[in-house]
Amino acid sequence: MRARRVFPRGARAPQFARSACVLALLASTPACVQLRLEKSRFLRPIPRAATSSLAPGASLAECVQRLGAPYFVWEQPQGAVALGYAWQHSKGWGFGVSAPITQHVDAAFDFDDLNENTHGFALWFDPAWKLERIEFGRLRDLNAAPVRPRPNYIGVAPAAGSPASGPRASEPQ
Repeated sequence: MRARRVFPRGARAPQFARSACVLALLASTPACVQLRLEKSRFLRPIPRAATSSLAPGASLAECVQRLGAPYFVWEQPQGAVALGYAWQHSKGWGFGVSAPITQHVDAAFDFDDLNENTHGFALWFDPAWKLERIEFGRLRDLNAAPVRPRPNYIGVAPAAGSPASGPRASEPQ
C-alpha cells in the first residue's frame, strides 16, 4: 500500500499548523501580549472660513475674539508673539509584548501606527501685535524650535541692587 499525502502540494495547512504552534507556545509563556485599536480626537478643527476673513494688519484682540483662545502662545524676539491653534484626529492599531526576565526585571516592546501629527495653524504677530501671516500645517513643523529659551539662573550671580543680591549698602543691617 502506498502512502498518500494528507495535504496536497501548495496547501496552507502546514503554515497554519506552524502558526498555531507558535501561538500556543506564546500563550504558555508568562508574557503579556496586547493588541489594540485606538481612535483619538483632540480638540476640534477651526474652519478655514474663520481664518480666511483675517487679513494682515488685524489686531491680536480681533483675532482672538474671532477664533477663541489659542492652544499655544509662543513669545518671539522684540515682543512679537505667535498663537497656535491645534487639533488632532487619529486612529490606528498597535501591539505590545512584555515578559518577566527575573524577579524585578521585565522586558517590553511596544509598537503602534497611530498618527501623532497634531494639525493646526499659527498666527504670527509683529511687535505691535498686528497680524503678519497665517501658516497652516503640523504644529511641530510650524514652531520646530523655540525662538527664546527659558532663562537659566543656575550659577549666575544676581545683579547688584536686585532683591536676590542681599541688603544694599545704604540699608541698615
